[in-house]
Amino acid sequence: MRFGLVLAAALLSSAWAQEPVVLPLGAVARFVPGESGAKNHRHDSIAFSPDARVLVAGGADGRIHFWGVRSGREFPPLDAHENGVHSIAFSPDGETLVTIGGDRTIRLWEEATRRLILAISGCAAPLACSPDGRRLAAMDPDGRIRLLDPSTGREVLKIQGSGGSIRSLAFSPDGKTLASGESGGMVSLWDAIGGVEISRFQAYNDRRPVTLSWSPDGRTFATGTYGPDAFRLWEAATGNILFNFREHNS
Repeated sequence: MRFGLVLAAALLSSAWAQEPVVLPLGAVARFVPGESGAKNHRHDSIAFSPDARVLVAGGADGRIHFWGVRSGREFPPLDAHENGVHSIAFSPDGETLVTIGGDRTIRLWEEATRRLILAISGCAAPLACSPDGRRLAAMDPDGRIRLLDPSTGREVLKIQGSGGSIRSLAFSPDGKTLASGESGGMVSLWDAIGGVEISRFQAYNDRRPVTLSWSPDGRTFATGTYGPDAFRLWEAATGNILFNFREHNS
């Protein structure tokens, strides 16, 4: 989920290429992996490049799939991880693709050449890149948030976490705050420099998982989940809800 002109959504079971294409209301295109070799291929994570020219998706087959957004053309996939690709992101300059797999490893790839730059072990999804590209956020196997230097792989900060199962991470535009969304419907805001919790509130009362995206000015952020009332807009400073997009599904 990302604020912008186009929103991409990954389906648990993507449409098969030979089936008639019927787009949902408001959709402008559908990208289907022709290289997956499986009818019910599942994508667990998707991301746009910063210039919005490329859409990438990673999923259960351990590959990263690439499409040109304007042309819809699919490029050859990249074999990235064993046990699936669980999270994927671009660096802010678009030159590096960052992935986490079921092998509990972060891998940094040079986007232009697909060359492996660095591998960092002991990490789990979700994944987030700071706006200045100088830090990565991911989970460790014990549910703590790890902040890492992507140039060396060195851990610079560990945040204990709130005890819930974190499903999403997102840095504020100034990089000073890290938001986390949990499977129990909770959202926490963390000081990304000192590691202390700033605030915590219940975004969804029925314990749905939460995904997050900040507005460009950092004053608000959006949460998403599945089912009715899926998308909500919040004031970052207070945690007050600003808008509830009713009658929509994620």
